[in-house]
Amino acid sequence: MSDLLFTGGTIITVDTHHPRAEALLCRDRRIVAVGDQASVAAAARPNRQVIDLAGRALLPGFNDGHIHALNFGIQELFIPLDGLSKGEIVDRLREHESTLGPGEFLFGSSWDYPSCPDPDIRDLDRAFPDRPVFLIQFSGHGGWVNTAALRRLRITPTRASWGMGGAEMDEEGRFTGILREPWAQPRVRWMQIKRLLDRHALREALVAAFARLPEHGITSVQDNTFFPWVINEIRAANRLGEQTARFSCWSMGEIGIADPWFGLKHFDPDWYSRGPAKFFWDGSFSARTAWLSQPYSDKPETRGAGTEAGRIERILRKAVRRRRQIAAHAIGDAAVAAYVEAFSRVRDLEGIRDLRFRIEHAQLIQADDIERIAELGMIVSAQPHAAAYPEKDLDLIGADRSSRAYPYRSLLDAGVPLAFGSDYPGESTYDPLYGIHLAVNMQSPQAISPEEAIAAYTLGSAYAEFRETEKGKLATGYLGDMVVLSADPTTIDPGSIKDILVEMTFVDGRRV
Repeated sequence: MSDLLFTGGTIITVDTHHPRAEALLCRDRRIVAVGDQASVAAAARPNRQVIDLAGRALLPGFNDGHIHALNFGIQELFIPLDGLSKGEIVDRLREHESTLGPGEFLFGSSWDYPSCPDPDIRDLDRAFPDRPVFLIQFSGHGGWVNTAALRRLRITPTRASWGMGGAEMDEEGRFTGILREPWAQPRVRWMQIKRLLDRHALREALVAAFARLPEHGITSVQDNTFFPWVINEIRAANRLGEQTARFSCWSMGEIGIADPWFGLKHFDPDWYSRGPAKFFWDGSFSARTAWLSQPYSDKPETRGAGTEAGRIERILRKAVRRRRQIAAHAIGDAAVAAYVEAFSRVRDLEGIRDLRFRIEHAQLIQADDIERIAELGMIVSAQPHAAAYPEKDLDLIGADRSSRAYPYRSLLDAGVPLAFGSDYPGESTYDPLYGIHLAVNMQSPQAISPEEAIAAYTLGSAYAEFRETEKGKLATGYLGDMVVLSADPTTIDPGSIKDILVEMTFVDGRRV
């Protein structure tokens, strides 16, 4: 491979010792020189390929610290319902029903309460008395179903609860059609597993992901892979030269056999590595299943629900014995508090800090818990894309808590390691520049600088997966994972960050 010399633009290294450079040289997958134009050019071999940045910006490739990559393809199998009212949802479902065979589920996704505030089982029953209908709420932590679906899922009044979720019933004991945390219901989970057993569907999903990630400058993802057989398809794509982004593959900790099974798979540490075990301590704001210390503002009869500190403590102890990192979903402040309390009980276990336990999302945290998180050495892996709907948060959790939500400024000031990702499709977009825009421009005391947001999306995410010595910044010896942007996010008007274009993406020093 010939030398690749970048020059003529702004090079943002994310290296605190040398934050800016004039030129960069990549050779045989790795960066071999970064610095001033003359010295870097002198180190290049005669057959070098020169890329003139022409005033554009070169950054480390973005590392999405929390994504569901298979959903790039699988999501397309669901009827999109975002932004639709109840009547519009029923009309769209009717348009698609004719494509289904007898007894097949009618699946839809991304409906939400702002546009459909009163979902009701009776509306679906009138339109589809015999066809099972299953509609996933925007966050993925809620569902809207009809009676035919309840029958197929064997949800009855005596089987209406599961884990942190359940099927809601009205005051007269009738089902409303709303499911909380539906994926924890055994038959719903089995439907998900069956879909992922289809090798053709898996391959199509990965092909879609590998095509779209480079378009947004994403060179690494930390993926909620969940099921071990998916590794086989990632490996096959790698062998065919189709893989355009590095994968950290997470197991589903909630399924006892999944993580040990992951341990039996063959991984390539450069391209598809074994990531943490994923657990869920609560749900989401919009489904009102995130566990809050105080009731929801628009639904004061509930605070959501979550996993108690005692159970979390047992899981942490087992993880330490097995030397396994945990990435735990905790959105509400009560869920975060339970996690922090459980960690504090096991803080003296040998080697626990070396495992870099992660709090995923952490959208609301009590002030004293931020200090404890810093003291305990936990990582917060956050998704600024979740902050895209401040009006909805205002309705759900009120003005005071909304002003303290997404506490990036407080976390960084306390010294907490911060990683950024998207949680796509749990959030509507996976564009890192849009996430950076939100973190910088949120109308809140928790906004951070462009430099800090870029660091969270690169070096911070690399730290969360133990790869901060190989990627996440542009420095000698680091992997040649880079992105060329149309403008410098640190000097452009902050309101225009979201409009910056990704013009080139490189992985291993190769354009993808």
